[in-house]
Amino acid sequence: MKNIYLVKKNPEMEVSNENWIVMNAYEFAMFLKTPDGERRKDNFGKLPNGYADTDYTIYAECGVEAAKEWKSEQNSYDYLLRHKKESGIKTVSYQSLVINDEENNGEELIADENEDVEFFVLKKIEIEELYRAIYQLSPYERDLITCLFLLEKPMTESEFALLHGTYQEKVSRQKRKALLKLKNFL
Repeated sequence: MKNIYLVKKNPEMEVSNENWIVMNAYEFAMFLKTPDGERRKDNFGKLPNGYADTDYTIYAECGVEAAKEWKSEQNSYDYLLRHKKESGIKTVSYQSLVINDEENNGEELIADENEDVEFFVLKKIEIEELYRAIYQLSPYERDLITCLFLLEKPMTESEFALLHGTYQEKVSRQKRKALLKLKNFL
């Protein structure tokens, strides 16, 4: 792998094509031995090139903060790449797919036979309709339905009655009445 170093002729000048000196590794090492090179050594960062397969690495004078940011990006990329290789999972990008048929969008190429997307979409629509209907109930009836049916660990009618200082039989009647209202809303 070959290293290329981009050094600014004048560090105070704006970035432009005329303000760069291209150096090889030996020339850059000699530059760093100069007082100017010693003072500017922390201003160089390795350009993140993990996204393209190249046979060279580019280091550019960019400032201390940009150099740290580039190093952080490269470390993140290297970490993800290492874990991707270890996991054995193959990634397919929609951008890399070339499809000439307007009928296809690439989904059939990576379809999961174990998932019924239509079922999940219909279920989500039903749940949204149910919540819209629940919000048409009175606040007490909403609380009743939520506590008896929608909590992760639903309450019993007796627990709800105890919480609200009433009887289980009354809660049962109110539940039937609220469910009938919900049925009519739906």
